[in-house]
Amino acid sequence: MSGQSLDSRGYQEQRERERLRVAFVRAMAEGGYGAITVARVSELSGCSSETFHRHYEDLMACYRDACSHSLEQSRSATIAAWIAVRGWSERLREACHALLCHVEEHPDAARAVLCGSIAGGPDATAHVRELTAYYERVLVMGFQLHPQGFPTSRLTPQALTGGMRHAAYVMLKQGREQEIARLADDLHDWIECHRSAAAARLPIERDVPARAVAPADAAAPKDAREPKGVPAPRDAPAPKAAPAPAAAAPGSEGERVRVRETVAQLMRQTERETLEDAAVARFAGISAVRFDAEYGGVAGCVTALLDELVDGNAEALRAGLARGRAWPESVRSALVAGMSHLQANLELARLCLLRLSRVPEVAVARHAALADRIVSIAMQDAPAPIHAPGLMTDALTGVVDELLVWALATGPRRRPARLAALADHISFFLLAPYLGGEAAAEAVIAAADAELLSRRPDAG
Repeated sequence: MSGQSLDSRGYQEQRERERLRVAFVRAMAEGGYGAITVARVSELSGCSSETFHRHYEDLMACYRDACSHSLEQSRSATIAAWIAVRGWSERLREACHALLCHVEEHPDAARAVLCGSIAGGPDATAHVRELTAYYERVLVMGFQLHPQGFPTSRLTPQALTGGMRHAAYVMLKQGREQEIARLADDLHDWIECHRSAAAARLPIERDVPARAVAPADAAAPKDAREPKGVPAPRDAPAPKAAPAPAAAAPGSEGERVRVRETVAQLMRQTERETLEDAAVARFAGISAVRFDAEYGGVAGCVTALLDELVDGNAEALRAGLARGRAWPESVRSALVAGMSHLQANLELARLCLLRLSRVPEVAVARHAALADRIVSIAMQDAPAPIHAPGLMTDALTGVVDELLVWALATGPRRRPARLAALADHISFFLLAPYLGGEAAAEAVIAAADAELLSRRPDAG
């Protein structure tokens, strides 16, 4: 009798958690992440608030559980499809179909995972990155099972995972979930087109001249070890009280610099999940009314910082693009210039790519803004793709965003070397759908060799 009672209690607890997970997803579908409350989740689930808190410490704990459960179901469907057929390519095709069908059939859950991770702040972003890293491991194992081998860039699993995640995010955000499953063949084709022995030779770090590294970043202490794909914020001391207003007149350039530096410093603090206008205004030494009216509050300041990075990088990209002769060489030349710009602005780049989730309003409105601009400029003269046309260009934006985060989240002494190497890897990923994997990698290597030759003293 006692055993039956325990089994019954365990079953009841499982049912309650399932109802709360489903209710959380429904609540998010109603009004977005920011509108979710414990009371609303409890009401939709038919459970009391006491029952909610018996299972979850807070809403973030419920969100993490809902995401984990949704992705576990996705994994199960993908694995079942893989083992149900024979032949490597057919298995990959069926797995892609199962994955995208699951997203299309459960759009609210998928939207909670992908859209909620951006609107939910740093914890949500880090949790979903950690969960979706599973698909990187699946791709690695899949490549290893290829009967003839699947040589490719060492960054391919990570890049493709980020690309598909972003493509799905865009479609879900636009309410186009009914189109997702149709892209299964494109996803299969996109993965296969990155098979390339030449790409496997691309290094993931390159030597960078000391002058190319931003001095403040080069002198920074080495970061703690960070989980793959999850940026670990650097500790930053609390800012001191702002100097007297006389040091910088209201509305002056000095005040503008001070306000933006205050926002940047507070964004770096690990203990701050989000930033409040009143707190930032107090630290900056101005009134909350002026901070909102003249600077647009925290969101306005962060948007200005992001625009500074994106616009500066775009200028560098266009200059690099103009130096190329053929289109593939122009793409790589643009990426070399773009990565050099980020090397020279490492702290601003880290702020805009790794800390943006601390300002959810901007994170949602400007998600992957830098990557989107890079792709739009580098690919402005691209021919029609020969692989996966349905996934271009959203998937490429996701690739670039994922790899930039990977490079910037590593330790300070390795960031410049990884950014330098990314010029070749990103060029490969941008060119592969248009030229094929092997031709794309060979074009990148040829352009790199030509650049080295041009730098020789006896060149020309």
